[in-house]
Amino acid sequence: MWAAAIASSLLRTRGYYEHVREYDGLPDMAELYAFRKPGQFIGFSREKYRETMQNLNPAVTAKR
Repeated sequence: MWAAAIASSLLRTRGYYEHVREYDGLPDMAELYAFRKPGQFIGFSREKYRETMQNLNPAVTAKR
């Protein structure tokens, strides 16, 4: 049997980035202020990931 391998990666980028400045509507300030709570960004990211996975594969359940 092969021994388990652990690898670390460091990605570095350079280059030009064009900022997106054309927004539709007003920001949802209540939702933005909610990010001040500890763990809020993690929960938001998890939910967006689940939504994306659901859209890519409708057979994937919303909650694992």
